[in-house]
Parts: sequence; structure tokens; C-alpha cells
Amino acid sequence: PILYAGFVVMAVGLGVVGLLMHQGMATQTERLLAVAMLLVFVIGFAFSAGPLVWTLCSEIQPLKGRDFGIGVSTVTNWVGTFLVGNTFLTLLNH
Repeated sequence: PILYAGFVVMAVGLGVVGLLMHQGMATQTERLLAVAMLLVFVIGFAFSAGPLVWTLCSEIQPLKGRDFGIGVSTVTNWVGTFLVGNTFLTLLNH
């Protein structure tokens, strides 16, 4: 239930942002509402899908090698985040 609620909160937040961006965000109030809805998305992610990755990584590893497995999972997560963050704008512009 918490995961579903988080997905609903995230969908509402991004849905409103998408609607505002489609309309052009002409006023300051619309811009502030867009920022507020991004914060709503972050809140929804923080209490549902965000911690799920870390819980899943710790639960699927065998007890004997759990520390090494979680370390590999963490490094993989950070390397993936680094690659996406450094290549996204370049790929978007081409």
C-alpha cells in the first residue's frame, strides 16, 4: 500500500508539472506551483520507491557475502548515476 501511495503522489506531482509546462508557465505563481509539485514528487519518491532499492539489495544478498554485495550494488548505483548525469545533456542536445 505504501508503494502504491507513493506512486500516486509521484504521478500527481509530475502530472501537474507536465500540465504547467504544456501551458507555458507564464506567471510567477505557476512557476512556484511547478517547484512545489516537484517537491511533492520528491516526497512521494522518498517514502516509497527511493528506499525500496536499498531494502531489495540487502534482502537478496546471501548473509555470508552481504557486505560485499551491498558494496557492489552501491558502487554500481553511483557509477550509473554519474554516467547518466554527465551524458544526459549531451545526448539531449544531439
